[in-house]
Amino acid sequence: MNTQYGRGRLSNDQACLNEHTTDHELAYRQPQEEMPYYLLLPERSNGKIAVLPRDNKDILRLLLAVVAMLMLLPFSVLFTIFLPNPTSWLSLSVVSLTIFLIALVAISKIGKS
Repeated sequence: MNTQYGRGRLSNDQACLNEHTTDHELAYRQPQEEMPYYLLLPERSNGKIAVLPRDNKDILRLLLAVVAMLMLLPFSVLFTIFLPNPTSWLSLSVVSLTIFLIALVAISKIGKS
């Protein structure tokens, strides 16, 4: 196959083609014109595009997780420093588990709304 370039010669794309080239490869090599985004949008009677409402679910989840962790600080100080007794670690564990479960349920409710 002649791979010379220039006037009257094969172009680079034509030189790369052979008898084993599939239709899919031909379609891939040919430049496709892209439609402008405004042609892909649905028609509106007044010409305005509806703006989607903001989704704050991820921010609420993060905020709830931070609040749950911050709630552990006063309870840990309360049970380990101000009320030191043999069951203070057990009480702290129960409170931590309760805060975790409340945060878990609240975060799952935020995702479903």
